[in-house]
Amino acid sequence: MRIRSVLSHSTQALAEGALISLLVVGLMAGSALAAKPTSSGGHGKPGGGSGGGTVTLVLVADADGNGAANWADTITY
Repeated sequence: MRIRSVLSHSTQALAEGALISLLVVGLMAGSALAAKPTSSGGHGKPGGGSGGGTVTLVLVADADGNGAANWADTITY
């Protein structure tokens, strides 16, 4: 009976160690793959995006009439 108990405990400990090792290796591999940039397609930026751009702010309603965006003014982009 005692030998069966020792073998059972050893098997469970070995299985637990293997599972923990598998999880650690999986997390390390996932982190390494997540850190690599995607293919740039020859444009110099990951994913082939253009990068630059502008945003224009247009005042729809200027509450205090000063021509600048302030609290309570309505704007669009």
